[in-house]
Amino acid sequence: MSLSVVGIFHTLFGLFALFAAAWLIIKFQKIAISHPLGKLYMLATAITAATSFFIFNHGGFNIAHGLAALTLAALFVAILLSFFKIFGTLTPYFQLVAMSSTLLFHLIPAATEVLTRFPLSEPMVKSFDDPLLHKTFLVILVLFLVLLIWQIARLKRKTIYIR
Repeated sequence: MSLSVVGIFHTLFGLFALFAAAWLIIKFQKIAISHPLGKLYMLATAITAATSFFIFNHGGFNIAHGLAALTLAALFVAILLSFFKIFGTLTPYFQLVAMSSTLLFHLIPAATEVLTRFPLSEPMVKSFDDPLLHKTFLVILVLFLVLLIWQIARLKRKTIYIR
């Protein structure tokens, strides 16, 4: 199964976004939207999510498209929270959750695509009901929750020491 032009574009922007997120988390312990790379991450993530609506490898509208819609919504919320501190001192926490969620929403379809395409001769997963796919999703979710708890704890410590 080869990639379409839209699929190639989508994949390249998605890979860039994943690498940018990893670098930002390592450097700042969060996806810092005020940093230039954070802005590029948001743009690449929005492009990745938007282009996914034009990819129908598995029939019609599916869960990956729903995750793309959630990604765009999370980006929108994070951007709004950077302008309006509607949750007061809790606003940075909500923004952190929104931005980190975009990473989760990237990883689930990315893992699905990798496992259903590779190795090319005999993909590891042949169906969405495959236990390996479900275990992979569980590992991604657990790692996401650990990352999120770590990020929140670091943000809380930083907030306490700043005051």
